[in-house]
Amino acid sequence: MLPPPDPTSREAVILTALRPPTLPRVRAQLPLVLALAVVAVLAPATGVAAGVPADLVPPATIRVCTDGGPVTVAFDEYVKWVVPYEFGENGADAYLQAGAVAVRSFAWYHVEHPTTAECDVFDDGRHQHYIPGNSQRDARTDALVDASWHLRLEERGAPAFAQYCSRSCDSFTPGRHLDQFVAMEQAANGWSAADILAHHYRALEDYALVDWRQGFGLTWDGRAPYALESNADPQVSISLSGVSPGDARAEVGLFAVCTIEGGLAAHHVQTAPVGDVDGRAIATFDRTARLHDCAEREFHLFALLTINGWQVAAGRSEVWRPWRSAAPREVERLAATDDPVAAAIELSRVLFDDHVGRPSGEDGGEVTGMLLPPERETDDGTADDGTVDAVVLTRSDKYPDALAAAALAGTEAPILLNPGGPDSRLDERVRTEIDRLLGGQGTVHLVGGPAALSEHVARSLQDAGYTVARHGGDDRVATAVAVADAVIADGGDASTVLLARAFPDGTAGWADAIAVGSYAAASRHPVLLTRPEALAPGVEAWIEGGGNGVAEVLVLGGPVAVSPAAAGAIDGARVTRVAGAVRDDTAVAIAEQLWSRSDAPPVRAALIDDIFRPGAWSFALAASVYGATVGAPQLGVTTLVPATSTGRWLDAHQGLPAVVVGGHGVVASRIDGDLAGG
Repeated sequence: MLPPPDPTSREAVILTALRPPTLPRVRAQLPLVLALAVVAVLAPATGVAAGVPADLVPPATIRVCTDGGPVTVAFDEYVKWVVPYEFGENGADAYLQAGAVAVRSFAWYHVEHPTTAECDVFDDGRHQHYIPGNSQRDARTDALVDASWHLRLEERGAPAFAQYCSRSCDSFTPGRHLDQFVAMEQAANGWSAADILAHHYRALEDYALVDWRQGFGLTWDGRAPYALESNADPQVSISLSGVSPGDARAEVGLFAVCTIEGGLAAHHVQTAPVGDVDGRAIATFDRTARLHDCAEREFHLFALLTINGWQVAAGRSEVWRPWRSAAPREVERLAATDDPVAAAIELSRVLFDDHVGRPSGEDGGEVTGMLLPPERETDDGTADDGTVDAVVLTRSDKYPDALAAAALAGTEAPILLNPGGPDSRLDERVRTEIDRLLGGQGTVHLVGGPAALSEHVARSLQDAGYTVARHGGDDRVATAVAVADAVIADGGDASTVLLARAFPDGTAGWADAIAVGSYAAASRHPVLLTRPEALAPGVEAWIEGGGNGVAEVLVLGGPVAVSPAAAGAIDGARVTRVAGAVRDDTAVAIAEQLWSRSDAPPVRAALIDDIFRPGAWSFALAASVYGATVGAPQLGVTTLVPATSTGRWLDAHQGLPAVVVGGHGVVASRIDGDLAGG
């Protein structure tokens, strides 16, 4: 019998015994990801490591010559069919693990040195017996193969020609092959798989048993997990080491791992390819509504880097707990529908009728907790009879023309929404609400040209006896200028102008103009729009040469939203930027800086809007009149969780009630609990 090797020998020190690796191979299987998450919670995130370059990874497939012709087989499946047939299924663990490394390395060598033009290996004794369906393969042999998946034998830094034999071994060069009978005896005497391999392949030049994953790592960009949810720019990204930029074989899976009672729960968030960003390998992740399935419990994000389906590196973000109010507060939900047309109508009824559309208690009485608009008074101090003499109508499906509507509505007219387009028709629900409000007389302001709200809509209103005032231009910028003219004509205040971007066509293009809606409606300051890179000529002319008496321009958003060049082109007026790092920060800056001005009403509540989801702008726009009336700055949430900046502002205003706008498809029901706190 051969004794075990000296534990102080070079091989024993360098080559650790094979055992199931800390990070097993995964194919986006949540139970395995959950197991990995336990490791990730206990260990720091994987950092950058130097080592094996990305071209030295297991091949995805191997071509096998069979009697029926060449077949292409998944590389790991090939190894799992070969090992139990060539090495048996009843050997000691160390013996079978050593065999798995030898089989893998031998096959890997032949993928890089094909036997024929059509095949890498033969399926018989000329190479290795590949017999799919053979009875020797079982769960145990599969597990032992998996336990060594991350290892390969190398000679001079390349996959070794790892021969092995069970008879006629004298024909093989000593130290360059594995004698199976000797290896079985060694395993029975306590040798590890690594020791067995080191003994049998000792004559290989620059012999090494390599964990090929060591060349790979991933590093978070340092942003907290909620940055994904807030759609911040730049997006959350992960830097990768050992991977070539743009390598199509590599991808990164992202998982949210929640801390819950009794353990952990994980769900898949996204999978991203590896991109090339300025010559670096980067995986970039977009905002996703699924990120916060963890509800209010703490969680972290867990990332897995895979090459050809093999998981080679893992890392986690900092543990984070979604915001929840630090103190109890009243929370009301208005316009609890996912239909923007219906939501605008409900808001109109709340504002301009003391009973219609109000929720009621079990006894039919009014719900006392609801935040109601203050009593309106006429100019002579008597109670307002609730009569409305105008309505502002915008399209419900596209935002560009609608962004300036809040200042036109003020607090004396609702903003109603209608499906838009050059062939649009007046929605019967909208017609009914206009009739209820105006009673067949008064003015309907159409925001946008005929391409936004059709001539058919205008004629339908005119035929019903209403005066139609259309405010539109050739584009969204010109429409905002036309609306600004109407605001001034209706008694608005042009001494201060609000300037926001309306580009690009995406959620970023409307966020700042929508966030200032309640303030614009309350102050009657016009909202003008521009491209980010340069001040629109029509806007410049309106501010500087239109005779509107503009003394101050409040630029909304940071330099990405309205560039320094665009802001610097304003002449003859004081320019003040109101901005945060991202859109929810800008909404908070508006609440802090503008709602403390003398032209804003006292703050009585916070109006909670989704300022990230496509289409959510329509709910927030319709709610701006309500916010102006009750004194409620508009703050940003995502579909599923309040943005951190919003949470900080609310915590600084403990006890202030919150009003959520929209149905649970717009702002999730769990938001109510986050806001209510307690």
